[in-house]
Amino acid sequence: MNAQAQSVVRASFQIELNDTYNTVPIGPNTYVTKQTNSKITREYVIKRFMNNFRGERQTQEIVNLGFSYKPAWVVFSVANNSQEEDWILNFGNAFNGRYAQIKELMIHDYTNNQTFIDTTGTAPVPESLTPFLQTASVPVTIPRGKTSIFVVYIQTETPLFRSFSPRLIPKERLVSHIQSVNIYNLLLYLSLFTLAGFFAAIAILKEDYSYSFFSAYFITFMLCFFIIQNSFMSTYGMIGGSIMLLICLAITLGLALTKFFFSIQKDDDPKQFSALLFCGIVLSVLGISNLIPGLNMISHILTLAFIVFSCLLILFNSTIQMQRGKFGSPYFATGWAVLFISLIATGATLYGFIPANAITVNTLWILLLLQAFFFIMASLQKIILMDEQNRQMQVRENRQLYNAERLKQSKKSADQARLLRVIEREREVMAELRERERQRSEEMRIAKETADRANDAKSAFLAVVSHEIRTPMTGIMGMIRLILDTKLSSKQSDYIQAMQKSGDTMMALLNDILDFEKIETGNMKLEKISFDLLKLINGVVTLMSAYADEKGIYVRADIAKNTPQYVMGDPTRIRQVILNLINNAIKFTENGGVTIRVKSTPLPKDGSKANHHEVYIGIEDTGIGISQEAQDKLFTPFTQAESSTTRQYGGTGLGLAICKNLIENMNSSIQVESEVGEGSTFYFSLMMEEGDRDQIDEDQDADTAGQETDTGPQKILIVEDNQINRRVLFGLMEKFGHKPTAVIDGEEAIAKLSSEHFDLIFTDINLHGMSGVETARTIRSMADIHKARTPIIALTGNTQQKDIQSYYEAGMNGALSKPIDPKKLATTINNAAKNIFDNPLPEQKEWPSEPEEQNAQTRSAPPPPQPEYTEEPYEPMPNSDLAQTEQNAPTANDAPAHSERGPSPIEPESNPETAPTAATQTQSHEPQQNHRDSPSTEAPPLPEPPKAETPKAEAPKQALPDIEIKD
Repeated sequence: MNAQAQSVVRASFQIELNDTYNTVPIGPNTYVTKQTNSKITREYVIKRFMNNFRGERQTQEIVNLGFSYKPAWVVFSVANNSQEEDWILNFGNAFNGRYAQIKELMIHDYTNNQTFIDTTGTAPVPESLTPFLQTASVPVTIPRGKTSIFVVYIQTETPLFRSFSPRLIPKERLVSHIQSVNIYNLLLYLSLFTLAGFFAAIAILKEDYSYSFFSAYFITFMLCFFIIQNSFMSTYGMIGGSIMLLICLAITLGLALTKFFFSIQKDDDPKQFSALLFCGIVLSVLGISNLIPGLNMISHILTLAFIVFSCLLILFNSTIQMQRGKFGSPYFATGWAVLFISLIATGATLYGFIPANAITVNTLWILLLLQAFFFIMASLQKIILMDEQNRQMQVRENRQLYNAERLKQSKKSADQARLLRVIEREREVMAELRERERQRSEEMRIAKETADRANDAKSAFLAVVSHEIRTPMTGIMGMIRLILDTKLSSKQSDYIQAMQKSGDTMMALLNDILDFEKIETGNMKLEKISFDLLKLINGVVTLMSAYADEKGIYVRADIAKNTPQYVMGDPTRIRQVILNLINNAIKFTENGGVTIRVKSTPLPKDGSKANHHEVYIGIEDTGIGISQEAQDKLFTPFTQAESSTTRQYGGTGLGLAICKNLIENMNSSIQVESEVGEGSTFYFSLMMEEGDRDQIDEDQDADTAGQETDTGPQKILIVEDNQINRRVLFGLMEKFGHKPTAVIDGEEAIAKLSSEHFDLIFTDINLHGMSGVETARTIRSMADIHKARTPIIALTGNTQQKDIQSYYEAGMNGALSKPIDPKKLATTINNAAKNIFDNPLPEQKEWPSEPEEQNAQTRSAPPPPQPEYTEEPYEPMPNSDLAQTEQNAPTANDAPAHSERGPSPIEPESNPETAPTAATQTQSHEPQQNHRDSPSTEAPPLPEPPKAETPKAEAPKQALPDIEIKD
């Protein structure tokens, strides 16, 4: 800026600083330009300022930016003739008119091209400015002996409070300035707090808690003053709204005070009561709405209008009560008149209608204390007059009691007669109550029976659904396993494995639902047997390691040395819980790994807990972690931690709920500790008794029990009405080296058994015509004792224990749940060859029989015809990858006799050289759980061996993996 322009500035409006001033108000020497459009920028304001288009000149110390949301530019010029260069630009406090709450602030020295603060951008406020901003101050530098032009950009958060009192203070005198202000603050706080305590004491002493509204009223104003005095910068835009909310709350308390002070009741004064209630509700809503940033101007105008209207309504009601002679009404009305005047005077001063001085600026706080004086007078007058009125009423009551005592003797006989009538009435009431109680008991009994029937219907429905799903799944999963043994391309293999994993996931979901239903109905029975805890843990680690290796993470066990090896409990359910928790941990862990931590705390040897241990089992992972909000609903059935978890990982939300219920049935609880990004730990502690090694079940110690295949081929009869399932069973048994024969119903099975000998019978339960149970009973009643003792194994989709027990009662020797697991099928056949059954054959013919009439008909009826079992050969779908694979499969001349695909699973081989051997290579594809909350006891998939593109010649026999799958 040239010297001529600078001299013009000095001569016209500049602020002079010298060493004699402690505080220099700059309000009258500032110019305000409102931001009416986007063209008004800092350079634009300076340019206009230098060309004498300076904006609106302020005439007093308080600068008001007007009733608007629009930001404003404030420009002033300072000539520093003092020895100080470090100054503080202070925007004032509540005592000198600063009510504005600043949302954005920029202070720029145009002359020296220096910016002291700028919050208009995204950069954070420097920490060095934070202590100054808490006192509504910003440090600035004004060079000695020079004139500087300052530009201040201000954006307030509310259009109601846009006043401030700017002043320059030497930096070294800031502390003394703050201390002087703090003295006034302390006096006002002390006064308001004393008033609040005074009225609270009256409320307690008089046991009239309506006086507590006075305390709340003054506390509200004290909070309002505290916010105005101690808040300046508002980044969230809610400080100004909070001030308006407190003012609305204070006036609402005034409305409540009017109602309780004068005991205005709805029945006595409906209009006054309704008016006070209406204004209180509207003021509360408007006050809360002021917390919304960017509220439109109409809402602010309505807020001010209702504040004024509510004050006038209080004055009007106080005047009416004064005419009715209510105690304390003159002082009460005067107090509210004082507050109304203070609000009008303060608003007029802040908006420049009244000259600002120490009195007019602080009218609100001064007259608030005067209002408190009138409130005290009103309360004291009411208390004194009410006490006198109560004394007179007590005198009248004593006189009435004296008269009543004289009448008491004359009414004694009448009271006795009335007492007898009352006793008789009570007897009638008691009899009526007993009758009602009996009716309620009957209604409760009926309701319980209805609920039991509904629960039974639900269980029956689940059983039907289980059977109807498991039956087709047998064909699906069996065909998939047979296809996987054929020569497939890599792409076809991937497709088939995807189908297999989807089917396994569906079965896991079905098992989850059945387990959850058992827990809900209380049918979940826990075993208490001896088992090898360390072997169980290590077996789980071995089983899950393949799944973890696919993700490049580790699974390991950390077992304390003092952990007992043999304990008593339910190993199946404990393994189910651990498998589910580890599977969840692996699924949600991308780096690091999962650790099973096991430790034990022996309990004192004396008392009932001798030989008991508190065994801690924790599953720790380094995965994504779980937020605290998600942990609150983690164990809720059918609920995922977060909706994004379901979309990304899948799941039904049943798994952890089942784990929680299983652990609770073991008299413990499952806990979780987790931090987002740090991993999770699921843990529980079980009270377990030391086990006996000699009592451990052989099936638990031998992982390969029942896998021997040296029993020779067995002649097996398959009774299955589902064509696909017959194909699956036929193909699996041929692959195992046995000689299957398939029929479609019970009548055909009886005929086939009458003419041929079979080592073993597999029968479906829900057959067309004669059911599997009826077929078993008919076989057991056959005259030929050898045929009647043929072992029978049930094939069923009904996996509930009561169903299995009914099959045993019909004479069956075992049961396999659908879909059929090849490993369990092979084990069952091998055990049958060794005469090992879940329900052994009796020594004598002790089979359950049908009614005598039915048995007679069965014995007298001629044997049904014996049709030969024929089925159409299995043909792959046209144009499918599988069909293409079969077309390209090598012939007998191109490869060894045992091709990888093998013969059709349902047609007898015409060429014995190409028939499958007793145990061809099989692959077990265990289900992969694709959701975190699926506590199936099934294991995750083992890694698939790479498939060769050329046929394998004489592949070595591979035993089925010993992975137990619970139905």
